[in-house]
Parts: sequence; structure tokens; C-alpha cells
Amino acid sequence: MIGAMRRYRRLLQIGLLLVIAAFVITSVVVSGSNTFRGGVEGDSVATVNGETIPVDRYHRRYQAYVDAYAQVYRDRFTPEIAERMGLPQQVVNDLVQEALVVQQARAEGFEVTDAELNAQIQAIPAFQEGGRFALKRYQEFLKRRGLGASAFEADVRREVTRMKAER
Repeated sequence: MIGAMRRYRRLLQIGLLLVIAAFVITSVVVSGSNTFRGGVEGDSVATVNGETIPVDRYHRRYQAYVDAYAQVYRDRFTPEIAERMGLPQQVVNDLVQEALVVQQARAEGFEVTDAELNAQIQAIPAFQEGGRFALKRYQEFLKRRGLGASAFEADVRREVTRMKAER
């Protein structure tokens, strides 16, 4: 029995992550968490293994989803369509899944170094002029979005950590 568990260790870990994700999502949806009831209230939308998912991260991710759908559907995408699509819950589900993956990645030592983070940010085309990173463009982007550099960098770090873990 133990031999079989050792052979299928990775499969068991993934299964456990899926069960945890299902439990967290179910508890957020079914129990009608104090912080999330059809909209966003309070200072967090969910808690995953003691890590809270802040409302501002939810709003940034929700806006990213809206922007992506607006590009695809152009003028036909409205807040009502977003609501019918269940976009708010999709965003919460994505953030919960991200939290689980990032927690597992950290536990397995897949954290992103500062050098990797800097390279990733400097490679973003929107921050470049003539093929080189332009600090002014980066700062303008942050200002337009109403973001601090630390919040943006934390989001990028989480996304890169997630990508590393999923590879």
C-alpha cells in the first residue's frame, strides 16, 4: 500500500490540491462568505490556507478580465453580460486557484527571484522604447492604473511563480 502511494505521490498531491481547491471554492460559494456576497465587501474576498485575497487584487483581476472580454466583443460587452457570464465568480475562482498554486510552488521552492522579476517586467513591450526598458513608461503605466510599484510587482511575481509551477 505504501509502495503504491510512493509511486503515485505526484498524482496524489495534485488530487489533494484539487480537493482543497474544491473545498475552498465551495465554502466561498455555498456558505456565502462574510466578505463576498454577489459583490465585493470588506477587505478580502476569500482566505486560502490562512492567506487572504485582498479586494484590490480582486478588482485588478476583474478589470483585466473585463478588458480582455471587451477587446473580443468590442461594444457588445456590457456589465450585464459580465454578470450573466458569472465573471465575478470566475475571478474569485481564478484567484483561489492562483493562491493554491503559488502556495504549493513556494513549498516546493519555485519562488521567483528579484532578478527574474526585473527581467520579466523589463521584457513587457508596453514599458519599452526602441527595444529598451523605459522607466518613464513604467511609471506612467502605474500612474494611469492607480497602482503602486510594489502592488504591481507583487502581482507580476505571483503570476510568474504560477507560470513556473504550472510548467
